[in-house]
Amino acid sequence: MIRCLSVLVLALVCVTVTSAFQDKIDASKIVGKWEPDAKDAPPGAKIVMEMTKDNKLTVNAEFNGQKINMAGTYKVEGDKLVVKMKPPGSEEEKTSTMTIVKLNDDELITKEGDKKEEKLKRIK
Repeated sequence: MIRCLSVLVLALVCVTVTSAFQDKIDASKIVGKWEPDAKDAPPGAKIVMEMTKDNKLTVNAEFNGQKINMAGTYKVEGDKLVVKMKPPGSEEEKTSTMTIVKLNDDELITKEGDKKEEKLKRIK
């Protein structure tokens, strides 16, 4: 009985450790310029988000002839992306925390709470 329990615990630990290694986010891959996937962007909108090595974030958007530029900061904490920005016309900084679902050389997929996943593609 103890031997079976030991084998079961060892198997569970191996699965947990393997899963943790597979799910590890490489935060350095977030650095660069990103744009929303065509299906996630408003029609006719051009949005470019840039994240730098020093955790600065800029968002430049153009929609219906109107340009919006915002600056803020970001940080990656495990599988979380924490963004702090002042929305246009606001003096108060807003913080958003999203779960990084996927991050690789070409794609960044995030999910915030119960909202749908948002897919960004790297601009090369």
